[in-house]
Amino acid sequence: VFIPLLSVFYTIFREYVYLHLKKQHIKQVTATKIEEYTEEEIAKFNNLTDIEVLMNTLSELDKIDNFYIKTTGKTTTKAGFIPYNQNTETTLYSINRNMYNNISSTSAFVNHYHTSYTIGNQVYFYDSEDKKTLKTTDLKYKETFGKLPTYSTVFNYIITEADIISSSRVVNADKLEFKFNLNTTTTTEELKKKMKVFGGLSSYPTFEVVMLTIVIDANFRLISFDNHEEYLTNKAPLGDIHCIQDLSSTTYYEDYELPDYKGFLKRANG
Repeated sequence: VFIPLLSVFYTIFREYVYLHLKKQHIKQVTATKIEEYTEEEIAKFNNLTDIEVLMNTLSELDKIDNFYIKTTGKTTTKAGFIPYNQNTETTLYSINRNMYNNISSTSAFVNHYHTSYTIGNQVYFYDSEDKKTLKTTDLKYKETFGKLPTYSTVFNYIITEADIISSSRVVNADKLEFKFNLNTTTTTEELKKKMKVFGGLSSYPTFEVVMLTIVIDANFRLISFDNHEEYLTNKAPLGDIHCIQDLSSTTYYEDYELPDYKGFLKRANG
């Protein structure tokens, strides 16, 4: 008799807690599930433009000292009738606002690995081409490798209101999604140099399409984002090629393992 009664009390208690949280509109945000948004929460986006939502999202992220973004993706093209794929995996950690970044690019012709750790204006980095852990300034790093991860460029682009050609949104009880069609020249200046080095390209890419899609919660906290890019470039031994790159990123704020950034820093100071 005792066990069934205990089960009944537990069920009642669980339902009470759930309804209480629902009433208070507390959201449980994970990589896989988001509790439904209320009409009141949805309505507040009616008074905001898409660019305001984007900037509010970056502003909200800027309040957070520690987070982790995992990115996976693929670049596809053809050499004649032969398909060619290049896989990308990136991990970005904000560790007390210091950016630790791992980038891996692999294909039949490329096997490139790069790590950078930015503390203030100092950058500690390892590149698989040199196989050394070195130290430099952020300005000198950008001269060689282009884009350096920061809070403002977490989406991979330099974005201002003038850079947004068009935008659209899906705002309902299940999703808060905003899509941006971006200027292909101004938003990718630093990215071009990075792609040339890390992708083993013979020339800087000429972008034809740059699309950014972000998914947030009702408090402008970033949940995930996708990048879609189409560009022309040259890559030995393929020659001139048209590429399509798709990247998917998920943001974590807790329950993730940190990289060995202390060991990396020790090796850099050697």
